[in-house]
Amino acid sequence: METPLSRDKTLPGPSAEPLPDDAVVVRCGRPPFDDPTPLRQRCDWHEGHFGFSVQCGAGVFLEELSRWCPNRKIGVTTVGAVRVLGYDVIVTSGKGHHATVAVSPDWTHEDSRRLVDLFREQVNPSQRMAR
Repeated sequence: METPLSRDKTLPGPSAEPLPDDAVVVRCGRPPFDDPTPLRQRCDWHEGHFGFSVQCGAGVFLEELSRWCPNRKIGVTTVGAVRVLGYDVIVTSGKGHHATVAVSPDWTHEDSRRLVDLFREQVNPSQRMAR
């Protein structure tokens, strides 16, 4: 069930429990997420995991995840699709349902492109879009 949240709140800390394959993953912005710089160049360390930020949580609906994105467009995939390419999605601390798509620190442009291609672009369904 969806729960109303304030954008300014940080949810409880990360869980050690792995995310299920069917968990929805939302990246704010429009794929390929390369404006102003390529996604692979914007990766950083998050609690011991190198990668990029997303919104993801076990059993959390797309509408709830997208509330934490100010963008009109978002990219959407699943944890299972990310894992098929050999990466993982790990819950990390931050606003909303923050998680990190963990990648290798030396991942290539081609690796980045394959991963980004998993995200389907869509209009952000969040009610926040009425600005």
